[in-house]
Amino acid sequence: MRSRILLAAIAFALLTCTLSAQSALKVPFEIDLSTGRIYVSAIVEVEGGESSEAEWFLFDTGFTGMHVLFLTKAARRLNIPYDDSEIKKFKQANYGIKGFYPINQQVSISLGGARFRTSETGVILFEDDRPIFAVLKGRLVKVAGIIGLDFFKGRFIQISYDEREITVSDERVPLSGWLDVSAAESPDDDLLVKVHIGEEQIAAPLDSGGSGVAYLSRATVQKYSPDTATDDDFVFESSNRFPEMRLGDKPLSVQLIRTGKKAHIDLEHFPAVLGPLAMLQFNWIIEVDKRKAYIQPRRTATRIYQYAFPFTPLWFEFRGEGAVFSAVSLDCTRFRKAGITEECIVLQINGVDVRDVVEYTRDENLINQILFRLAANPFTNTARFKLRCKDAEREVSVRLLEAHKVLDLFHLIHEKIPRSEGSEVRGRVDFSFECSETEKDRITLRLSGHGDVNPFYKVNGERIILSDATLKVVRVFDVLAIELSIEDILELMYDALAQDKPFRLLCQDESGREVLIEFDIDPTLLEAASPAPKEPPSPDTSEKP
Repeated sequence: MRSRILLAAIAFALLTCTLSAQSALKVPFEIDLSTGRIYVSAIVEVEGGESSEAEWFLFDTGFTGMHVLFLTKAARRLNIPYDDSEIKKFKQANYGIKGFYPINQQVSISLGGARFRTSETGVILFEDDRPIFAVLKGRLVKVAGIIGLDFFKGRFIQISYDEREITVSDERVPLSGWLDVSAAESPDDDLLVKVHIGEEQIAAPLDSGGSGVAYLSRATVQKYSPDTATDDDFVFESSNRFPEMRLGDKPLSVQLIRTGKKAHIDLEHFPAVLGPLAMLQFNWIIEVDKRKAYIQPRRTATRIYQYAFPFTPLWFEFRGEGAVFSAVSLDCTRFRKAGITEECIVLQINGVDVRDVVEYTRDENLINQILFRLAANPFTNTARFKLRCKDAEREVSVRLLEAHKVLDLFHLIHEKIPRSEGSEVRGRVDFSFECSETEKDRITLRLSGHGDVNPFYKVNGERIILSDATLKVVRVFDVLAIELSIEDILELMYDALAQDKPFRLLCQDESGREVLIEFDIDPTLLEAASPAPKEPPSPDTSEKP
């Protein structure tokens, strides 16, 4: 999250805590299992008031200017007085944020046993008054606010993901063995790092309060992947469409790129932004005042998985007894194959009690977002559910399909359409696997051609050109389709085409004939002028995919 405040020149923060190298402050932190963000526990005290219980704060390197922002509900709960007569504006607008109310009293924040006093505080106003939630220590917790990078103004901070602690010091930290990834100074006071996309070096803000690994501006995406549509507010694209990304000379593990009109406010000024899943791949030293950043590889690399709702359509409905799976998100999927039905009440997802989520908010869209992030968290490829189906409780594990595989698959299909050598054929074949509306758990394949390109199928070795087709899937390689989910088929298809191997399915056409569908890379299979559809000859059932 990025915020910069237009402050009066007289605004001044009083940080009473003085540290030395010998007594450097160590602040433990927790990693949000749904996003990879850092959260610290702090005690809040307003001048003349009582100390609070420990509260959770997001530590946000992309939030500069003010030191602390409280959420409105947390400010009320903590009895923090603020002036709501006028909304102050951030120096640069942020998507979904109106501004902030100033807090006109000094606030004390105790971290790691040290007490910091600051007057640069406010109450942030989201347009929809949405809360910030985090999954910490296996529980969903309410977040009180945001601690920005300048809370540690004048200091050096070392972020150790290996030890899960932030070390704060007034004196320079030894830099032997650390790689300087600092980029040029930003006129807006961002913390910028050097990112390489192939041979190109760019400056990117470091935003631990954002999402995912990397955002790219629409212009940057079009430069490397011109066929990627970027007109929507939020767009996902596979990182395989781009050259290798590196931080300094260290490779970044990236699967999904985020882009679009409203992907991140900084993309209006920078070609890229790095999020929390990029940060946690390294340990960091940050010289706050000079906006210098240094990295060191972690002792053990963290495997990151990235998902997106369009490719993992997990949706829930809400009844009096709680959250249940939506039938729409189950049909012909791995969830259904695992024995999950829409009648099953969801008790836990990856160890987190769903009742905490339902008690946290009554907004069903927000609840669905939270439950999706609990299931499709970036640190596992398997979602674990504890369910109550009728009167019996059971546990089910479902392996999720990573979003980049679906994106890569569509690119592979469109790029490897069979063409005759030297032809000017232009177009594409669209395909989709769907659940039959008339036959339970029957998967169908829809094919349609566009431009000069049409799909085809094969009977008795002869390819039959079609304008479109709806086919029942019978077998994929030597596995009966009834044993497979749509995700299984997509993954088998991805694995084959990514290795330049053909992918074949045995299907039935509308007349009941068995036909062989081929997705392969032979450039001689398609003539420039597509002939009219032929009537398929009698099927030869001895030919198998």
